[in-house]
Order: sequence, then C-alpha cells, then structure tokens
Amino acid sequence: LDELEPCGNGNPRPLLYMENVSLDSVQPIGGGKHLRLKLAKFGQTYDGVFFSQTAPALGARAGQRCDIVFAPQINEFHGRRSVQLVITDLRRSKEG
Repeated sequence: LDELEPCGNGNPRPLLYMENVSLDSVQPIGGGKHLRLKLAKFGQTYDGVFFSQTAPALGARAGQRCDIVFAPQINEFHGRRSVQLVITDLRRSKEG
C-alpha cells in the first residue's frame, strides 16, 4: 500500500478495479445496512466491505463473478493486520 502514497489529508485515496472476481460469500453486517464479502481471484482471497449496500439491492450472492472498484486499506482487528478492500462499486461480471 505504501506504493500508492500519498493519500489522505488533501490527497484522494486510490481506487482500483478488478474484473471477474469470485464472490465466495456475502454477509450482512451493521444491522443489515452493510456487507462483508469474501472474494477470490488467481487463488488469492480477499476480505471486503461494502458500506450502505445490501445484497438484494446489488443482486449479489455467493457463487457469482463480479467486477469491483475498491480502495485497499489496512484493517487492524485483535492485533492482526490485514488488507481489506473497501468496495465502492460492484457489478455482475460479463464473463460469468
């Protein structure tokens, strides 16, 4: 993520695009107002979060392939650091 600096304080966060990602799981969080996603591509798995979206509104369900726009960020939880994808847009992939 350091390669994407500078961001924050007057510099917008970088948005990246990934096509044909496997949507492995979709779970509502925050009282159903947000989504936690498990995504995979090229054998690599990713944790994602999509704020202010619901699975029915997106038409998203596990097993689909999708294209995503996201901002990577470091998530620290219980002393563990990981990369989390903060998704800003998602659509069903044309490839599957």
